[in-house]
Amino acid sequence: MNIDVFEKFHEETIKKQIDAYITLNNDSNESYKLASRYPLKEIHEEYLIQKTLFRVLMGKPVPKKEDTFHLCRHKVCACMTAAILKCRPIYVSSGFPSDLEIALVDTTPVINEQLAFSVGLSLLRAFVLADSKEKDRHVYFDSSVLNVPPSFNEENVDELKFDTQIAGSLYRANVLNNISTPLLADIFFYLDRYHELHCKYQLLKQAQSN
Repeated sequence: MNIDVFEKFHEETIKKQIDAYITLNNDSNESYKLASRYPLKEIHEEYLIQKTLFRVLMGKPVPKKEDTFHLCRHKVCACMTAAILKCRPIYVSSGFPSDLEIALVDTTPVINEQLAFSVGLSLLRAFVLADSKEKDRHVYFDSSVLNVPPSFNEENVDELKFDTQIAGSLYRANVLNNISTPLLADIFFYLDRYHELHCKYQLLKQAQSN
């Protein structure tokens, strides 16, 4: 992903999601406020570093001029997710979260992890819709929402949802300096397939009910 393509993706996806997370937080509490410095170049540079490291892990050559070996979409999503985790564009601009707010897994401590995972899913959807070889799958990805596995007990309001659990796991991995892009790539691969199967199942149920 060259800088021109990335700038467009940043403006249309990353920046909009950053603003949405900040607005949601700042409208819901009074003790602290969030902001972003929108580190476009830093995220792009970190993405290229993650991509290079992925190549090294796979034993693939790192070309100096022309990119003759392309990472698949799930690996690209993993590298983008890791880049955002490393750059951490959202920060506390004023005030400070209370002990109670810090204890909640879906607030400030993991908001960059939530952002990174959300951007990764958006990039995955964009890749599928841009692939002319997968036109038969486009119908499942037309919606801006990607289905993820349900929690074990959906009726339990205290049980953490899948995306919240992922965000918490990414936060702990980042604290331990142990973000694994190959593992992230596998997660995006299985979420890709899960979403498609979920849509097919829903269409089948609808057809049977008619």
